[in-house]
Amino acid sequence: MGERRWIYAIFINVGGTIFQTRMSTLKKIPDSRLGRLSPASPEYNAETDEYFFDHSPVLFNEILDLYRTGELHLPSHCCGAVVQKELEYWKIPKCLISECCIHSYHRFINDQNTIQSIRESFEDNVLDYTPAECRNSQLKRFFRSIWITLDQPKSSTCAKIFNALYLVLVLISVLVFLLSYQPYCRNQTMTFQELIYRKNYSTASLYRTVNLDNDKQVMFLTTEVHPVLDNIDLFCIAFFTIELLAHFLTCPQKLKFFTYVLNVLDMYLVVVMWTTFAIETQMEKYLDDLKMINFYSVLKASLVLRLLRFFRLMKQFSALKILFMSLKASIKELLLLFITFLLASIFFASFMYFAEFDKQDVFPTIIESMWWAIITMTTVGYGDMYPTSFPGKLVGIACAASGIVIIAMPIAVVAANFSEYYLKNSERRLRGRLMKSKKKKQSCCSWGNPPQINDYGSSPPSPRNLLKRQNSKLTGINAPSAKANGSAKKQKGKKGKNLPNGVRSRETPSSAISRKSVGEKHGIWYDVPDLPV
Repeated sequence: MGERRWIYAIFINVGGTIFQTRMSTLKKIPDSRLGRLSPASPEYNAETDEYFFDHSPVLFNEILDLYRTGELHLPSHCCGAVVQKELEYWKIPKCLISECCIHSYHRFINDQNTIQSIRESFEDNVLDYTPAECRNSQLKRFFRSIWITLDQPKSSTCAKIFNALYLVLVLISVLVFLLSYQPYCRNQTMTFQELIYRKNYSTASLYRTVNLDNDKQVMFLTTEVHPVLDNIDLFCIAFFTIELLAHFLTCPQKLKFFTYVLNVLDMYLVVVMWTTFAIETQMEKYLDDLKMINFYSVLKASLVLRLLRFFRLMKQFSALKILFMSLKASIKELLLLFITFLLASIFFASFMYFAEFDKQDVFPTIIESMWWAIITMTTVGYGDMYPTSFPGKLVGIACAASGIVIIAMPIAVVAANFSEYYLKNSERRLRGRLMKSKKKKQSCCSWGNPPQINDYGSSPPSPRNLLKRQNSKLTGINAPSAKANGSAKKQKGKKGKNLPNGVRSRETPSSAISRKSVGEKHGIWYDVPDLPV
């Protein structure tokens, strides 16, 4: 019998569809689910002499063709998730997918990885208090309300208002930073002649080292920021300090607070702002200390980092975060671009150095020639250095043409990654909106207030009992009792229909209670037939 089953055809029932093949065909992949079939398998039905699988038969023709031909060809219309589940169910290795169809499966895997990274970035990295913490402590609930308002700009109306205020103050702070370096926004503290006098006769190092031909140095030494701009800047510093302290103190996990770059940036900016404010109030003490002056200049220049506070928009506008995610996904291509660009710049700088070797004023070294190569490859062309000989011009043409090709290829990959991430994020947001609308419809289409436990006990009554109870309220018929049961026995011989025990006859018997009368109170519609009373 075993030899016959090996040679002759066997029947496989997949979801009600019968397939016929040979056992020898299935043994070509012995480690698969079909390759392990035998009469002792739990799928075998001796009565029908077939193997039954409670599974979808959509791709089973392709699965059987794999055993016959040795290659798995997938239909173009089939979803990648279905293919993955089929391969896992039938225990088929993924390496058996044919080369002409493997790209569709790999595209599904890449899409899943993209969706997973977006989900982790937007949903899984949200810091919040646990329900147990909020349930056991009123202080934790208060901290959580503040934390959600500060950290999640879309969580509530108050959070949206605060986030808008925060961004407005960031914009004001940046404008104050820009206007403080404009001559018409500064008040003059000394004349140019007084500056010349201090340069010649003062012992302060700051005045003795000033370059009178440098208009920027002269402006900073002879003017000061307008008091209105100073007060606005001080208000912004105080606001950001309070916001940072509240943000840190209400954070559910203090250590993870420092893992976010924007939080570390806020701490650095607050410290630098208060440090520069303290130095400016005691500036006269540091006029003779060049190291302190240089330290103050570095701190003042680093305040331009306040522009990075605008990246808080990433929590409100997901497209900005998608841009950084696409750059992170393209890090290999960007690294390849950097290495290729560096090698090409060294290559063309060396050729240009020797092509213009006879020229004395241009391309003095190979390293300085790299500046020309980078500017030429990026098609900027400042014109400060350029070849004049014929060989040098040929090198310049090759450098400009190769720069276009080198930059174009990796940038196309970055643009494709951004397009893919943006599309998947748009689909995620659309699905989120659909889920919210579904929940909203379910809440709006509720079937009224459910029956209360106090009215019905531990469980609501059945439709028939509910109709009887409603009928008794309308007709005044009381519930059955022992006395009523005795009077009902005397009425058995009277004309008319026999009434239930405990029900008195009345002149105009009521017809069945409609579904509407029952549903008006309880909000539940029962599709039951009319019941005579």
